[in-house]
Amino acid sequence: MIRTAANLVSWVLHPLLMPAVVFLVIASVNPSLIQLYIPPFWIFTVILVLTGILPALNMVLFRMMGTISSLHLPERKDRLMPFMFITMVYLAVTYLFFSKYPSPSILRLMTLMSAVCAAGTIATVFMKVSIHALSVMAASVVFACLSGDGGSPMLLITAVSFCLAGLVMSARLALDAHTPAEVYTGGTIGAATAWIGMVWLF
Repeated sequence: MIRTAANLVSWVLHPLLMPAVVFLVIASVNPSLIQLYIPPFWIFTVILVLTGILPALNMVLFRMMGTISSLHLPERKDRLMPFMFITMVYLAVTYLFFSKYPSPSILRLMTLMSAVCAAGTIATVFMKVSIHALSVMAASVVFACLSGDGGSPMLLITAVSFCLAGLVMSARLALDAHTPAEVYTGGTIGAATAWIGMVWLF
């Protein structure tokens, strides 16, 4: 029962969904924070497809080709190539927005997400850090940094996101997918990278 719930949490709050979730939350609570000039649904769709669905399909392709042993990426060596590919995808999406939709806030947000992804990839060279922990903590810090401009709804979202971050990290431990050190390291890297990015870019 516990493992089933932990698996559900891990899939629902999957790292590949975080960019789209972060954008959707900000666009819903306070669109002025990201200066929307076209319907947010279209931007959300582009982010979801390019940073979520496309990398997921590529993971399936890697598995079919034998490049990785499992979609769960249990070994650190299995993670490097997929993570490098995902980082390149994030950078490409950032450039796409730069060339086709030059909204300063969208560019900053995508740059920050690319930096978080790159930080996770670099960390994986040395240790099998929890990318789930990294992504949810990064999202939580982004919401926290924007809570001053987003009013009470963003404060509530920040509180909920930190609770969900704790839930995700507990789920990864319950599944024995990571050691406590790997979970805490991932969360710390995600939070630190997001905070530095928010201070520098926003």
